[in-house]
Amino acid sequence: MSAAAKFYIETFGCQMNVHDSEKLEGHLVGHGWCKSADPELSDVIILNTCSVREKAEHKVLSRVGRLHRIRRRNPGLCIVLAGCMAQAWGTRLFDSAVPVDMVLGPGAMVRLPDYYTRFLRNRDPVADTSEPEAIFPLDTRLLPLPRHHFTYLTIMEGCDNYCSYCIVPHVRGRERSKPADQIMMEIGQLVKRGVREITLLGQNVNSYRGCPGGFPELLARIDSIPDLLRIRFTTSHPKDISPALVDAVSCLPRVCEYIHFPAQSGSTPVLTRMNRGYSREDYLEKVALIRDRIPGVALSSDMIVGFPGETDADYDRTISLIRQVRFDNVFAFKYCTRPGTSAAELVDDVPGGVKSDRLSGLIDIQRGISLQINREWIGRTAEVLIDGPDRRGGKLTGRTRQNRIVNLQGECGRGELIPVRIEGASPNCLYGVQV
Repeated sequence: MSAAAKFYIETFGCQMNVHDSEKLEGHLVGHGWCKSADPELSDVIILNTCSVREKAEHKVLSRVGRLHRIRRRNPGLCIVLAGCMAQAWGTRLFDSAVPVDMVLGPGAMVRLPDYYTRFLRNRDPVADTSEPEAIFPLDTRLLPLPRHHFTYLTIMEGCDNYCSYCIVPHVRGRERSKPADQIMMEIGQLVKRGVREITLLGQNVNSYRGCPGGFPELLARIDSIPDLLRIRFTTSHPKDISPALVDAVSCLPRVCEYIHFPAQSGSTPVLTRMNRGYSREDYLEKVALIRDRIPGVALSSDMIVGFPGETDADYDRTISLIRQVRFDNVFAFKYCTRPGTSAAELVDDVPGGVKSDRLSGLIDIQRGISLQINREWIGRTAEVLIDGPDRRGGKLTGRTRQNRIVNLQGECGRGELIPVRIEGASPNCLYGVQV
C-alpha cells in the first residue's frame, strides 16, 4: 500500500502537459492523496515540466531553486521534477545544485505513489526515465471536476518524425495510439460531467492509428456523441493532412473549422535541414486543399526563425509564405539548440541579434494580417461558446468555431452557445454584443 500525502502540482508547457497534470491529480487522489492549494503546506511538490525550448527549462530550474526555502522550513518535503525535462536531463539533475528528490519521465509519473513510499523509507533520490510503453492511464471518474465546459483528451503520444530541431521523440517516445473504443468511453463520461467541447491531443494527432480508418474515422465516431457541441484537435503535421481528414473537418458538424499545422519555415532548403518531410510547395498545396474544401476555415502555424544556415533569403521566403497564406495566427520562436537532437550537430551560425530582429519583424507582419482578418468579421454574426467572465470581470469571453476569442456584453453562463454580433476587432480578439 503506497503512502498518502498532500501534493501540489505546477505545470509548465503545452496543453498535453496540462492534461497530464490533470490525469496525475486524479491518479493521486485515487490513491488517497489530498490535493493542496499551498506549496508551503504540502508533503510533495510536483513540477510537470517542458523541455521543448531552453527558456522553459530555465523557468523550471529557477522555480526549483525558490522551492529550497520551503524545504528549509519543511525538511520532509519531497520535490518531484516530472515530465519532458525530467526525461531529457535524467540523473544529471541530482548532480546539479538543484534540490530535487525524484526525477520522473512522462511514462513514469503513474508510479509516483509507489516511489513516494520508497522515498519515505530511505530518503534516497528516485529516478525513472524508462521509455514510455503506453499512454498514461485515464479514469475520467478521478479527473478533477471540469473548471469549464471544455477539456483536453490525449488520443496518442510520441512522435516518429524526428524533426532535426525537436526533442519530443527523445522525451515522449515513439507514437502510441489509444484504442478508439476507450476514447469513446472516456468522452462519454466527460460529457456526462458537463464537458461540451473537447480538444483531442497528440504530438502528431493526425497520425492516429487506434482504429482501421485512422483519425478521420475517429472524428466521425466522436461526432456522433450526443450533447457534445464542439470538437477540436492539435497538433497536425502537414505531411499527414490527407483529403480524408480535410473532408471530415468539412462535413462533420461538431468538428470546428480550425486547423493548426505548423509550417516552421517558408524555405524548402531550411525545411530539408529540419527534416520536415515536405517542401514549401507541398505545404501550399495542403493550404489550397483545405481552403477549397472547408469554407471559412481558420489556419494557424508555428514558425522558427534563425535555424542554422538560415539566410536573409530563407527568412524572406518565410515572410512571403505568411503573406501568401494569411494565417489567422502564428506562434513564432527563435531557434535554440536542444541537446540530443540532430540539429545540435549543426553550427548555430545566426547571431542572436539577427534572430531577435527576424522574430520581431515576423510578429509585426502577422499582427497586421491578424488585424485585417479580424476586421472582416465586423458587422457579421458569429456563433460563440461562452467560456465565462473575462480576466478583468464585467464582460464575457468565448470562442468562435474558428477559435477566435470574442469579448462581449451579455448575460449567459459557461457552456452556452449564443449568436454574437461583432462590432470591433484587434489583432488578438473580436468584440461584440449578444444578439
